[in-house]
Amino acid sequence: MPQKIQKKGIVSSAVKEDVGFTILNLMTSLAIMVIVLIIAIVGFTIFVAKANKIIMQHDVLNFVKMQEIYFIEKNFYHGTTGDYIKYGPPPSGPLATPDFPFVPSNGIKIEITSGDGHQYQGPPAFKAVVSHNSSKITYEYDFSTKQTTERKK
Repeated sequence: MPQKIQKKGIVSSAVKEDVGFTILNLMTSLAIMVIVLIIAIVGFTIFVAKANKIIMQHDVLNFVKMQEIYFIEKNFYHGTTGDYIKYGPPPSGPLATPDFPFVPSNGIKIEITSGDGHQYQGPPAFKAVVSHNSSKITYEYDFSTKQTTERKK
């Protein structure tokens, strides 16, 4: 039966109810928040993977351009099998020389995997692989065919 409540001259009837959340309400809210969080994490991971892929593609193009400039000036490409250049202030590795002013992006390593810059057509052909420390994809550039190939690690 409703109780009569009188406040400053106003009379109203109110039913006394418990106010708050039930366990079911809390569990439902928590489940919805977990689902939204999972979707956000997956979306962010996909975004980062795409960004790393774009960075590697960009560095392949820039590395090849710098190698072509080097070739025009010296009549051979810079490097031989096993040489590499890694990101860092300053870049590190045997390819990081003052006469080759290429600086890879953050997390990028470019390594000459086969051949010699003096005999780029081979055998074996002069090839470089671009990798990112947090990506499962690499890009290989073949200087004899001038083609880039995407590979999974």
